[in-house]
Amino acid sequence: MTENAAPDITWPIRYQLLLPNLGVLGFAIVGAALLGAVWSGRVADRRIEHQLHSMAATLANSRFPLTDAVLAQVRDLSGTQLAVTNEAGKVVTLSDPALAAFPFPELSPRQSENAERVRVIADQRGEKYLHCTVAQTSRSANTRGETLHVLFPHALWWDAVATAVWPPLLVGLVGAGIGVPAGLRLAWRIADRIERLRQHLAQLAAGRTDRLVVDGPHDELRSLAVAANQLADQLDGFRQTIQRQERMTVVGQWNAGLLHQLRNCAAGAQMAVRIHRKNCNYGDIESLDVAARQLDLLSDHVQRSLVMGREERPAHGSCRVGEVRQEIVRLLSPMLRHRRVTLEWNDDADATIVPVSSENLRHLISNLLINAVDAAGAGGNVIVTTKHGDDLRTCIQVRDSGPGLATDVAASAFEPFVTTKAEGIGLGLAICRRIMEDCGGELSYRHGDGACFEALFPAVTDDTTNTTETVAAGATT
Repeated sequence: MTENAAPDITWPIRYQLLLPNLGVLGFAIVGAALLGAVWSGRVADRRIEHQLHSMAATLANSRFPLTDAVLAQVRDLSGTQLAVTNEAGKVVTLSDPALAAFPFPELSPRQSENAERVRVIADQRGEKYLHCTVAQTSRSANTRGETLHVLFPHALWWDAVATAVWPPLLVGLVGAGIGVPAGLRLAWRIADRIERLRQHLAQLAAGRTDRLVVDGPHDELRSLAVAANQLADQLDGFRQTIQRQERMTVVGQWNAGLLHQLRNCAAGAQMAVRIHRKNCNYGDIESLDVAARQLDLLSDHVQRSLVMGREERPAHGSCRVGEVRQEIVRLLSPMLRHRRVTLEWNDDADATIVPVSSENLRHLISNLLINAVDAAGAGGNVIVTTKHGDDLRTCIQVRDSGPGLATDVAASAFEPFVTTKAEGIGLGLAICRRIMEDCGGELSYRHGDGACFEALFPAVTDDTTNTTETVAAGATT
């Protein structure tokens, strides 16, 4: 077994929980049942013994003669056999003629005592009785020295004791029948929940971050399951961050190889456009200005693509939305006319300040607008709106009339190299998200009547406002 391999489970926790609890439970139930049975048997035995003594004393002290008929009636009422012997041990009266052969002379009656302790005796047929004797009170000279013998059938005594013993034993058996399965079920439930937690943690160790279904009562195991799900979410977030960083590293390496060639090409094209504009005294000068500006943007895009693969962040700044709106509209006008797409972007929010530099805001909105124009298609329309929340945050929303993103694409739309365009690279939205993360904002997508991207900027502080006014003042001097 390797060092990181899970050890074999030789003493499962379900048995650690089950066996001691079942042992204690079984001992308690069986002990209580046996103790109750013994106690009930003793109580029944003493009760019968007391009844025999009481009946014998009552009959011995009675004032009426104990004839065969009287003893037979007492037998019928109590189930007890009775006999009277004289001083010589000879039977005088009997409750049942079948007792005539009973060895009464061998019982050695003690006439000096009022009663003899109950003992078990047997007749010639092997039938057992509980026997006690009581000396009769002398009512006449004929009854002097007579002894009353009380014979209670041992079978009736056993029935009475069993009747007293069985209820506590039955209660104990029922308790064991209920307690043992309940203990088994409880132990298995706890063990199953622990086993699911173990399997979930093993999956986390293997790199799978699936969430565990949290069920059961609100106990320590449920809290542990919630903590395991939180750990899974954190590990999943860490994994996504690492994957994003790996993609950014690939982007940086890829950009580093293209940067020199693209920059040289853009510089040559800029020089050619400027020389042509200087020497050209006719034609569309505005188109040359747009072409020169687009080349400047190309150089800026190349530089930003290089930043995508690095850890450093660009310097923070702030600007007014109106500073970039007119420039973006002027740069994208040729594309809008060529694609026959209508752009609606009012100047109501031109004075709104957002905590991002004008270059970053231009790059952000330009990317979103280019994607929206491509999605809207010929005859479509794109709408840009600016909203202000109660928390002083600003939201710039870009909507198009296209079909919107597919569900699987929308889930990873902001990841590098994710694109639905045949000739696309998939870096535009990734760069836009990087810009929003740098300023502390959020970039999100939601599906409505087409695609809708929302850039939510944090509230602008006084320091940001002062910085913006200083930059604006410097630009006018």
